[in-house]
Amino acid sequence: RPRARRVTLGPSELGGCREYIRNVMVGTPGAPADVWPGAAAVGTLVGEYVERRAEEAFDAVTEQDVQTTILIPPNVMDAGAQPEPFVVAGHADIVEVENNAVLDVKSKDGLEGVREEGPSLENAIQISTYTVGLVQAGILEPGATATLLYIDRSGREQEAYALTFSWDEIQEYVAELGRRLRSVLDAQAAIDETGDMEAAHNLRDKPPSYCFSEKVMCPFREACWKSPHSEWAPTAPEM
Repeated sequence: RPRARRVTLGPSELGGCREYIRNVMVGTPGAPADVWPGAAAVGTLVGEYVERRAEEAFDAVTEQDVQTTILIPPNVMDAGAQPEPFVVAGHADIVEVENNAVLDVKSKDGLEGVREEGPSLENAIQISTYTVGLVQAGILEPGATATLLYIDRSGREQEAYALTFSWDEIQEYVAELGRRLRSVLDAQAAIDETGDMEAAHNLRDKPPSYCFSEKVMCPFREACWKSPHSEWAPTAPEM
């Protein structure tokens, strides 16, 4: 019998769907996945291989524990309120202390999309959160850079594609994260006050076709899209 998934909140989730974040914060039970997460498993294996090579070639630190304090801006209606600290922990793939840099390995089925459209907000916020946390811990210095290293897991492209963020860009992504968390807290406050779930619906940043896709199988797909409060209730996953 499938068991409910225990869902935690880490840097990799913070740039994704805000309703996912809210569900984690309030303790919504996660639904089990219906399929084996093959893409995620392959991505993990690719990342581990690159990390080993980085250790050998550059004497880099891999799987570095990182704890980052994010400042959530106050609600605009709260005059004089101070930013709220939000602490998140994770593991940075590759840290090059001598180069004052962080690298995060991502695998994709083809690199055309990232070449044309750039990185996802999830990827950019994740590595920016790691970088700021490493600076806060004194492992790296202000001015550090962050690089997303994309690898084609299909094998069609043999060369990796790298995207590097400046310190200014990193800080802006972390500031955007603070604004996103503010919107989540404000929505939950409205739900607590009125019981109206419309505020939660406005946080759904992904369509049902994404949430129910075999590559994702979001643990909150049922709660978001098949609950009595939802206007979308399919008999089968929309693809």
